[in-house]
Amino acid sequence: MNELADALVAKGILHKQSIINAFRRIDRKNFVPDELKDRAYDDEPLPIGAGQTISQPSTVGFMLELLDPRPGNSVLDIGSGSGWQTALLADIVGKNGTVNAYERIGMLYNLGRKNVGKYEFISQRRVSLHKGDATKIQKGTYDRIIAAAALDGDPPSGWMKILRVGGRMVVPVGNSLILYIKTGPDTYETEEYPGFVFVPLIADGKGGSWGQKFFFRGAACLLVFFFLFMAYELGIIFPPLPAQGEPFIIQEGSFAGDIAELLKTRNVIRSKELFVWTAYLVGAHNNLSSGTFLFLEPESIFTVIRELTRKREEIQLVIPEGVTIRDIVRILEKNKMPAAKNFIQVTNKVPEDFPFESLEGFLFPDTYRVYVSTSAEDLVQMMLKNFHEKTDPLRAEVESSPRSLYEIITMASLVEKEVPTRKDKEIVAGVLWKRIDDKYPLQIDATLFYESGKASHELSLGDLREDTPYNTYVHVGLPPSPIANPGFESIEAALRPKGSPYYFYLSDRRGTTHFARTFEEHKLNKAKYLR
Repeated sequence: MNELADALVAKGILHKQSIINAFRRIDRKNFVPDELKDRAYDDEPLPIGAGQTISQPSTVGFMLELLDPRPGNSVLDIGSGSGWQTALLADIVGKNGTVNAYERIGMLYNLGRKNVGKYEFISQRRVSLHKGDATKIQKGTYDRIIAAAALDGDPPSGWMKILRVGGRMVVPVGNSLILYIKTGPDTYETEEYPGFVFVPLIADGKGGSWGQKFFFRGAACLLVFFFLFMAYELGIIFPPLPAQGEPFIIQEGSFAGDIAELLKTRNVIRSKELFVWTAYLVGAHNNLSSGTFLFLEPESIFTVIRELTRKREEIQLVIPEGVTIRDIVRILEKNKMPAAKNFIQVTNKVPEDFPFESLEGFLFPDTYRVYVSTSAEDLVQMMLKNFHEKTDPLRAEVESSPRSLYEIITMASLVEKEVPTRKDKEIVAGVLWKRIDDKYPLQIDATLFYESGKASHELSLGDLREDTPYNTYVHVGLPPSPIANPGFESIEAALRPKGSPYYFYLSDRRGTTHFARTFEEHKLNKAKYLR
């Protein structure tokens, strides 16, 4: 569940730590049928029987964020189904809170009771499960009320009566989620969030004739089929996977139809017509942005429209040569980019098509024109793409080189951290390759700084002798990975080193590099330039 929780956090759906913790602790796999357990962590609704579904995780997360349950709250959970949302609520409200869950379908009531029981919430009297029609509830007092099935109009008046002043209620109405905040004994405020599909809430009743039941059930099936079809076309369920590739540009003055055509060719949306109609219905057709966009994750039409209408501030993001991934995080923080929060987490998840174990060294330093809201995933993709484009002219030369691309980039990162000028970089690369071929230690302080954060003047004799992976005084050859993201000059120098008679070098306090043929000459340079 950690991966699912992390994905929902990365998408910006989960924010509150108590809800994130609940998603980590309450395993969705325990609430889906056995034959669907391999799909338990997919962000999609799954059938649980009796024509009902367990809602997709992003929808549950969004509703819980709106509901904002707190420790010690009393919660009314309507339509508890297989019990996942009930268990999440029980985890959030804690031992001093209570969750009263109602389910009208007997089979699901028994299933939910069994599933919630796996977490001892029932034995702790934190959860009470009831079989019955929640629309008739008139008694009790609750801090929070949440329903998992859609109403076709206003909620029952009894729900608002039993909600405490200051309490919150989240209820699907039609294709929208409605947040009710009770402001007084008979007053409340509402917020609407469109673009959702839920199974309808059904109240108990005596029923009509067999023919009436057949008609209404048939009509209900057709209605559900229609909503499922529309949800599929809108990308609410099983959204399309965008075509991977370059960012695309929406020209200024483009009409909604032109934008829909472009999005369709990129497989960002399924239906051009639905995109245009939805944009008109929500009043966004005249507010669609121009600019550069890159969609990497499957999204619904509503999310795409929200992204295209969001006010976005563009900045020039400067990534200098020689920075590490940790340095990039600090640059993002300085530019107040939210991507700083999970940039390291994203870079730790190496793309499946990336041939190496680490992205360090391959996030190309450059000036990027981006939005402040650009995600960490998009930034990483931009930098990797830029790396491939900038180094593509060197590809044939790299393939014919006796060194691998990974070795060349690792060497380039060392050269980048050691000397500043192209001429010195070429000579230093030649010196370091010579040492590697002679099986002589590289003896570079920058590798120790990458590992420990200690600068040259802070290193002790013990540090130089400690057997650690990046200690190039102890280990012969290159370090395990690049220690920075090198620029093009350093990559060229590593690929095209310049031969020289030198075996040692140092940089004085002004940054000038002094080379030596022998260790004796090197010691004289130390005495002369580093006093």
